[in-house]
Amino acid sequence: MLRKIDETPADNQARLLLGIAKLLNEKIDIIEKRMEANRKQIILRVDERDLLNINPERKVAILKAGDPRQTLENLREIKGMPIILVFESLGAQDAWEKHLEETRQKPLVVSVIPRVVQPDTREYEFCVRYSFRDEPDGFKSTDVSSQGKQEREEFKSYWEEDIQRWITKLDQQGYIFRPFIASVAGFSKFLKAYPLLVGENLVTNYRLYQKVKR
Repeated sequence: MLRKIDETPADNQARLLLGIAKLLNEKIDIIEKRMEANRKQIILRVDERDLLNINPERKVAILKAGDPRQTLENLREIKGMPIILVFESLGAQDAWEKHLEETRQKPLVVSVIPRVVQPDTREYEFCVRYSFRDEPDGFKSTDVSSQGKQEREEFKSYWEEDIQRWITKLDQQGYIFRPFIASVAGFSKFLKAYPLLVGENLVTNYRLYQKVKR
């Protein structure tokens, strides 16, 4: 595995995204995987109890950030789900934020969770290696050492803290819709129509709706 990583460094960006998906999810359900020159992304379906289960299809995207203009174009094609946007440095994230300010596009990326994972860090190396979990040319989950499990829990906790802060911020800004009554006739139609009234970037707390409905 280590030899393959060393011999094919160009594949590490794809491995990083897959490793992040496996870091956050014990069992992953990948719906779409695109690893093109200007677009590297994974779309997966998360578990019902996942923090990012906030849309009807339970979809989450993980996208590698690049040129700010290209990144924004890629983001516009991903709709109706949280998007984890991975930067390779703080400088790259700063350039992205500056581009949003200059082009007045900041309101369009409310669904984005930015995260910096720098090459040559413990987290980066862990995610790249962890991408081989349960792969034909990798290792089984049951073979992960106690140290590997501890590292996973460490890095996962950092991600979950960022995700929880993002959810809290959305809630404070009114983007998460929390219905109190779900038994009124026609309520389900209202739930589907409401995002169209306030914009496509609204995150609907469908999980809570289903819980109240029952």
